[in-house]
Amino acid sequence: MRESLNMRITDKYFGNMVRNKAKQFVGNIIRWFIGAVFILSSLSKCWALQGFREEVSFYLDVYFGNILREYAMAICIILCAVEFVIGILAFFQKTKNVAMASAVALLSFFVY
Repeated sequence: MRESLNMRITDKYFGNMVRNKAKQFVGNIIRWFIGAVFILSSLSKCWALQGFREEVSFYLDVYFGNILREYAMAICIILCAVEFVIGILAFFQKTKNVAMASAVALLSFFVY
């Protein structure tokens, strides 16, 4: 009886430990994938900066009118840099919360 109780406690402990490790592993894979997507997205926008500038100009016209149109190129460069930094931060465990919160904020602005 005592052995079966010890066995159930050990199985429960190791089962939870394995589940936690699996969650952590899957979370890391998703975080690394999001970081890689942000880095590649930033680099592709830098590669075709004129086209990205036109898209940002359209966004600025819709949200702000013609007020910020002359700053479209500067905004493009800043967005590429911010996106790259978010991608880099997503690879590190200590900065994952900042990176994921920033990613959600950036995506929610441009998806809306």
